[in-house]
Amino acid sequence: MVIAAAAPCSASPPPAIEAVSASTAVTELAAPAPASDAQCATVHGQEVCSATYDPVELDPRVEEVPVGHPGQRAGVGRHYACYPAVAARWNGQLLVHLVGTWGNPASSHGLAELACSLGFAAVAPMYKNLQDARAVCGADSLCYEGMRREVLYGGDTGPDPIQVDAANSLVHRLDTLLLRLSARERRFAPWAVIRERVMARDLSAVVVSGHSQGAGHALVLARDHEVARVIMLGGLTDRLRSGTAEHAAVDWVAAWQSNSKTPAARLWGYNHSDDKIVILSHLQANYAALGVGEKECPFSEAGDYPLACRRVRATAARCAPTEAHVSVVQRRFGGDGSPCNLDGSDVSNAATWQFLLLAPLQATDG
Repeated sequence: MVIAAAAPCSASPPPAIEAVSASTAVTELAAPAPASDAQCATVHGQEVCSATYDPVELDPRVEEVPVGHPGQRAGVGRHYACYPAVAARWNGQLLVHLVGTWGNPASSHGLAELACSLGFAAVAPMYKNLQDARAVCGADSLCYEGMRREVLYGGDTGPDPIQVDAANSLVHRLDTLLLRLSARERRFAPWAVIRERVMARDLSAVVVSGHSQGAGHALVLARDHEVARVIMLGGLTDRLRSGTAEHAAVDWVAAWQSNSKTPAARLWGYNHSDDKIVILSHLQANYAALGVGEKECPFSEAGDYPLACRRVRATAARCAPTEAHVSVVQRRFGGDGSPCNLDGSDVSNAATWQFLLLAPLQATDG
């Protein structure tokens, strides 16, 4: 099954994960309901069923999270989930996609939707994503891990303004979503198996993807638990002294390979050269620290990458930095005189995403 100032923390997951996940209160939320939440439609030539979910409805202890830039708020975030309409097409894997800062899975789920057309089940949980690590942590290297662990698992490992208790942690939000799916989406029976394995923290058949801030969360999750694959989109952003010649890896990135339960050979990345939110030289240095394979490939809309490719990079085209940063998670982009127009439809990411999801592991993977 496959399912983008703080004190230092160990690589093992905190006790709060199991304590919250296995709680009677959460289990009771999975009481069977007669109807399905999902609607089905043809996606990339295949029938896919999908729905969005109010996190507070799944557990009243969970807090709403506003989405959109602080100056342009666009409501509150919602979970997203999809699955193949024909359960026999399930490939035994779950994709968990993590949006970036201020992102909303209800509107940013192109990769998950494509994955479901390929036979994956997929979820994109809404989580507390109002602060980014560099803004919170600055030059405090230990803070970066503490901040990410608090978002993932809850507790008090990150500094203010990070305030995430166990009930609002990303993993608990994921648990409540899977409980709802297993209870209501009976036409896709694998949700029960997926729920059981994920809540036991068996992520060995889970692909984790993340955009921007979400790429860092995905990597910490993959370090703490063995996953099948990690896909970084517009990330990894964590870097000390970002934007200067003296930039350096933060502690958790520098130590990732020695502490990780997921081999580095299972890491892939897709980024844009014009992205200034994650500067290319900083990104390449982070990739080297993580052990991402050195084979870098220019973006190809046809997705015809060599199997050894681990780093896909769109070449510089004088795109605005934010547009370049977001283009890697758009279904389509470019047009009307702008190669990174986020409202355009000239270029499709589908074939590249398919490569990132399905490219076989190489023999070097332990």
